Amino acid sequence: MVKLLELAAWCGRKFESFDTKVIDRAAIGGTGAATRSISKFTSQVDAWGIGVPFRVLAGIVEAISLPVRRIETGFLQDYLLFAALGLVAILGYFLHLAHRVAH
Repeated sequence: MVKLLELAAWCGRKFESFDTKVIDRAAIGGTGAATRSISKFTSQVDAWGIGVPFRVLAGIVEAISLPVRRIETGFLQDYLLFAALGLVAILGYFLHLAHRVAH
């Protein structure tokens, strides 16, 4: 009976050693390292692959907004002037096309 208990205790120590060395270090530690690596990679993709293009786009929109805000005065006369200038530009473009087709 004593030999059986000693064998069981020896097996318990071996299983504990296996659990500590193989399961805890390799499986759990390796999974943690892989998770940290994937997290760093996705963070870089987010910062450079998504963040930079949106920051550039935001800069372009901000640069365009200042002149547009100066054009938007709120006076009807200004808007009618821009509409008339646009109409003249369109008419000039079509006259240019007609002139090219005629020659």
